[in-house]
Amino acid sequence: MNDERRKKLREAVDCLCRALSLVDEVANDEREAFENLPEGMRQGEKGSWMEGAVDLLNDAYSKIEKAVGNVETASE
Repeated sequence: MNDERRKKLREAVDCLCRALSLVDEVANDEREAFENLPEGMRQGEKGSWMEGAVDLLNDAYSKIEKAVGNVETASE
């Protein structure tokens, strides 16, 4: 792989790392909001939706993290 393509992949990794940070921040904020709900609301529809959102964001984080590793490996 030439230097120009490696540079593009480094840029891609930088973007993915920024995405990781944003997804992590939103997941943490949503988790904290869920934890601050009254117990009755946690077990209701809103709480269920919030828990589901956190799970999806955690899954997205894992997939982006894996993508970072794949891109880094490809650029070696």
